[in-house]
Parts: sequence; structure tokens; C-alpha cells
Amino acid sequence: MQSKLLKNELKDFWEIDRSHPYCSTEWWTVEAFFETEDRQQWSIRSYLSQWRDKPKKVGSLINITLFNQKNGKCFSYHSRNDTERLSSNKQEFKIEYDESFITGNYPNYVMEFIDKNNNIKLQINFHVKSSPHWITKDATQGWIPLGLGSLRFGFIPKGNIFGTLRIGSSTLALKGKGYFEHVWGNFSFSNPFLNYFKSKKIIPLYCKLFYWWIDSHSLKIPKRISFNTMNNPLGYDWFWAVLDNGWSLVYGNLLFWITQGPAIGTLILSKNEKTSIEFCNIHFKYTKMMHSKNFDFYYPSELELTASKGIENIHIKLQMNAESREYISRFIHNNYWSALVSCEAPGEVKGYYSNGKKKIQISGICKIEPQRQISILGDNSLELNFTLPPKGIGVDTDIASHLLRKRITAKIHLIPRPILKFQIKKHNDDG
Repeated sequence: MQSKLLKNELKDFWEIDRSHPYCSTEWWTVEAFFETEDRQQWSIRSYLSQWRDKPKKVGSLINITLFNQKNGKCFSYHSRNDTERLSSNKQEFKIEYDESFITGNYPNYVMEFIDKNNNIKLQINFHVKSSPHWITKDATQGWIPLGLGSLRFGFIPKGNIFGTLRIGSSTLALKGKGYFEHVWGNFSFSNPFLNYFKSKKIIPLYCKLFYWWIDSHSLKIPKRISFNTMNNPLGYDWFWAVLDNGWSLVYGNLLFWITQGPAIGTLILSKNEKTSIEFCNIHFKYTKMMHSKNFDFYYPSELELTASKGIENIHIKLQMNAESREYISRFIHNNYWSALVSCEAPGEVKGYYSNGKKKIQISGICKIEPQRQISILGDNSLELNFTLPPKGIGVDTDIASHLLRKRITAKIHLIPRPILKFQIKKHNDDG
């Protein structure tokens, strides 16, 4: 039994970084919070990505976002190559884009990211402090459907980093905490229903996740549930948090048009180096929204989560504390989908964790990243508020359509007294 567990663990270590040269989409992402020797606080997100649409249609890119959390300044860099995938090495794990690279093997990696626009060079030594974790591991071993394709999502939630940050002619030593993510599969954001896999392979994957989700929830009518066309299943909400007590949190939600209610996702709490707790029974709501600078949609800048698993419970509130960077990937040859937009900013998290016996107050720093697949329909929302026994039976409906420029409200109650009201009025995009 021990040898089997060791074999599976070694396979996890191997797959968390190695390249998959024949998949359609793949990326490696590094997130970190660190302090430089001049006591400045920073956060960074950097990822290297590659794709293969056809045997001869390949490409790669690098994307870097660096926040100074003291003054709110953001440095961003993006470079794309539409003729070559990432350079890789068959003898060892090493991926390169231009002069930037990630190399090494679990548990030690060396990374270098170069922002040529802002004359920035970041050198990181990343030492892993936790085992790899696969999203929805108990249900699908990390495989998630996307349209008619699928992807495998693995990450390392905790790591120590040290190195140097050079901006212009100034070079400073740094140290902090890091997160390492690897995703690959046969899927497409610009054409999600392109049949990379036969549907007979994707349907069982959807079914496994559905039964896993149902098994973790007690089905009941919520008091309130909200939907939005921009919260379609091709986008997500994500955050990574480093808590003051040494724990970490990773959250991913696939949305399914919901903006308040049960999450179709997962929350992973890592207390120590070996084990992580994955919560599936999660409810969320957005407590503050921001309108995109470039498209007609809103995304959360503050959100609240409650999650439970057995006797364990967690309740947290998160908020961005800097102006977010909107990274846009436009779709040129698509008549319905306009772009993929990732909105990212560092923030703060507060709340509590309970193990059934003791409640522990938790707080820390986080990186919040809502991503949205933008359609031509614009921002359109539906909110349902239910009146339930013993107070009565009824539903209040609020529909706001930027596409139709209309707001429709309805009140339908049966008990304690019948009510039927409808109202239609003009709705502005800024409302």
C-alpha cells in the first residue's frame, strides 16, 4: 500500500511541471507575494503559455503583472509569438520564452521573468513547501470539462521564494511566498465547442463532477439567487491567499451564470505541507462590483464565501486593495465571443475557520482574478428573491438588460396574501 501511494505521489510530482507537446493549450503560472530589502511589498503574476490549433498553427506568449502594494503602481508586460511554441528541453524540465524561463524539478525551481517594456528583471528561487494538489481530485483527478474539451488543473499552494528584483539600474534582494500552477488539455477559449475530444468522453466527465457536487450539497431553495450573462461557464473566479498563520487558500469557481448562490467550484485549504482540505459545499456572493474599462460587464472587487465539509466550516471576505489590471485577449474571427478578459489585483482576506470545536480567526493577503469570456450580448442580469414558509410563498424578480436597455421587475406572491405586480422601465448601461 505504501509503495502504491509513493508511486502515485511521485507521478504527481512529475506531472506538475512536465510539458505536454501535443495538447492544444498549456500554461505554467507563478504567483508570489514578496518584500524587497527596502521594505516595499510586491505581488507578481507571471505565466508562460503555448498552444497548437493545427499541426502548423502554433504559438506562445508571456504575460507579467507586477504590483507595488505600497503605492499601488502596476507594471505589466505582454509578448506573443504566433509561429513557435515555448522552447523546451527533453533532458530536463525547462520552458523558455525569449529570455524568460522556468526550470528545475520538484521541489526546487529557478525562474526568471523579463519585462522589456519597463526594464524589469525578476529572478526567483522557488522552494516548494507542499505537495501538489489536483482540482476536484476525489471526483476526476484534476480533469475539468470546458465546452467540448477538457483540461487538467494542478497547483502547488505553498512555496518559499527568494531572489532579486531589478527595476532600471536598481537591484534589490527579495523573499516571500509563492504559488505554482500548471494547466494543460485539449480545449479552446475562442472556439469552446470545437470537438477536440469526442463528446462521449466529455459527458462522463460532466457527470462525475455533477454527482460529486450533488453529493456535497443538501438541496434546498435558496433565499436569493442571481444570474448574469457574463458569468457564463467559459469564465471563472479565482483567488490565492496566504494567511498570517501559515495556511493557504485556493479558490476556483466555474460560475454557470450564477452571481450569488451555490458555487460550482472548489475551495482548497492547505494547513500543512502534506494534506489539503477540498471544500465543495460553497456559497458565495459579490459584495462590491467594478465595471470593466474596456467592455460592458461587471466583475467582483469584493466577495464573500462560506464553505463546509463535515464538521469543518470556513467563512471569509475578500477585497481588492488596488486598481485591477485588465488583460485582454481578443478573438478576431468570432462573431459571438469578443474577447477573454482577466481582471487581477492584490487584496486582503479576513474571516474564520471552525473545526467543530474551536473557531479560529484568520486573515492575510490574497490575489483576486475574475476572468470573463465576453459576448456581444453585454451585461444582462436576473435576480430572484424567494419568500419561503413560514413567512409566506412568493418570488420577487429583477431583470436588468443592457442589450434591450430595459429593467423589468415583478412581484408574485401567493401567501400570506396574493400579490401580482409588473413594472418595465428604461435601463442605462451605467446602472
